[in-house]
Amino acid sequence: VAVRDRWTTSGRAKTLVGAYERALLSCNKFPRIWLDYLACLRKMGLGSEVRRAFDRCLMALPITQHHHVWPEFVEWASDFGVVEAAVIAHRRWVMYEPNGREAFVDYLVAQGRHGDAIVELVKICEDDDFASPSGKSRHQLWMRLCDLCAAHPEAAPRSLDVDALIRSGLARFTDEVGKLWCKLADYYIRLGDFEDARDVYEEAVTTVVTVRDFSLAFDAYAQFEESVIAAKMKLLEDGGGDSEDEDAPPDIGTFRVTDELDLELRLARLERLMTRRPLLLSSVVLRQNPHNVKEWHARAALVADDPPEAIACYGDAVKTVDPARATGKVESLWIAFARYYEDRGDLANARVVFDKACAADFRGADDLAAVYCAWAEMELRGGHHDAALDV
Repeated sequence: VAVRDRWTTSGRAKTLVGAYERALLSCNKFPRIWLDYLACLRKMGLGSEVRRAFDRCLMALPITQHHHVWPEFVEWASDFGVVEAAVIAHRRWVMYEPNGREAFVDYLVAQGRHGDAIVELVKICEDDDFASPSGKSRHQLWMRLCDLCAAHPEAAPRSLDVDALIRSGLARFTDEVGKLWCKLADYYIRLGDFEDARDVYEEAVTTVVTVRDFSLAFDAYAQFEESVIAAKMKLLEDGGGDSEDEDAPPDIGTFRVTDELDLELRLARLERLMTRRPLLLSSVVLRQNPHNVKEWHARAALVADDPPEAIACYGDAVKTVDPARATGKVESLWIAFARYYEDRGDLANARVVFDKACAADFRGADDLAAVYCAWAEMELRGGHHDAALDV
């Protein structure tokens, strides 16, 4: 009370410190006295003295009473302003209380020490006994680790395979597949590996199994290509590109791709990506249920103007769809396949399709009868009455 707000200038503060020191000679096993003494030193702003006093306190008290001291020690170290001292205090704290590692991560992120934060998060994710004081699930902690690795790839330790880390989550957290693919691509983008990022996006849009994940990955892919084009256009407007850029136009023999041609190639790549979207989306639906007859018809309609693609689509459809598990009429795929050849005047191949269809498995006799009827009607439309009678 006599000292009040004059902790750094009052001579009585030093007298108070001496009184505490004398008291601790015989009462050094009482945490209350230690905490009051430490509060006194903190108000006096004695940095080194406070640190040494905390160390003495921890050595004097039994370990069963350390939980009274560590929160105060960490709070003082964090507020004191010396980052390295605070980091050391946190490291010592988590040796005593592993569940304090999450608060340690928060402090490291706030101080911009993302590499150390990643290391600590890895330890959290590997510790099966870790219980988050804030109530976060292991999924949330793991996603935070992926966020840090993707946002600060240069800070990730070399011993950590970020690519394998994020990919391992694709099987563990099936509800976050789209986000994880985007994080993996973002990791490569921030490293400047644009081609690897494109490979990741391509793998994503061709492997995801839900429309939601596809939309996330495809939109991110398109935005990435648009940003690359915008950056290239800005370079052209400013008078040229950077020859040291990893994504710079390549040399082809003695010919160097010009910046203008490179821009056209990028624009064509983006246009092709947007054109492929319906087919990619159709693939997603078929990965959910490859026996969806209606979706196979829709896919064939998308490629109807490209005969090789359409024929391959129908061929895949009749090979893939299992009549016992099909949703829709399987015979309609065979009939549509043959009709595709017929519409292009290729009756020979249409007959081959019908012949194979008659040997295929169906759920019932009515399905097979529909194939025979369609075959006979095709022969009648072509004026081949004898062939129709043979059918």
